[in-house]
Amino acid sequence: MPQCPWDGFRPAVMQFCEASRCALVAQPGNTWSSAAYALAAVALVLSAPPKRRATSAAFALAALAVGAGSALYHATNAYAFELVDLASMYALSCLLVVQSLRLPRGRAFAAYAVLLAGSVAAVLLSIAWGDALFGGEIAVAMAIELKPAWRARRVPPTLALAGAAFGAAYAAWNLDYYRVACDPGNAANGHALWHVLTAAAFFALGVHYRRDRA
Repeated sequence: MPQCPWDGFRPAVMQFCEASRCALVAQPGNTWSSAAYALAAVALVLSAPPKRRATSAAFALAALAVGAGSALYHATNAYAFELVDLASMYALSCLLVVQSLRLPRGRAFAAYAVLLAGSVAAVLLSIAWGDALFGGEIAVAMAIELKPAWRARRVPPTLALAGAAFGAAYAAWNLDYYRVACDPGNAANGHALWHVLTAAAFFALGVHYRRDRA
């Protein structure tokens, strides 16, 4: 009998609800829903005012990296691409943290490199850190951004939208991962919804951060 396309690869550690098929695209729902990140990237670039294109481009590149890493991971269900997926996620979450700190450009690049390297090193030591570390970095960035908003008693709509999207995304992720709401044969699943909702959140945050960054 012929082997499946990815049988020679070590399987991914984290297994979501959608069953892997013996096909070039092992998990079609989780793979094709990753295109939502590319759509968010295009929307950020096309909607950017001329003086805010640099920030939009940074977010767009990070979102494209997440989309590519996610698609490779779910198309193959392979451990090697699972690591690529997590590293690409940190490219975006670390960008959010550094943007929130409002560092001068030179120091921002250095801080981003150190934070990204540390995040990738942590997941290489133990993949169990993966999503918790990503969520923690998102939470830190959101907390920094919300502090002045709470003082002013006005939360920017973009932050409110991002927070709501992230909350719904993590609910969908957990329902899928822990098989609470799970149909392995259905491509329309909770993890695919996670991709769509987090892409929407990243678009909202990209709009938020570019408001005062050139």
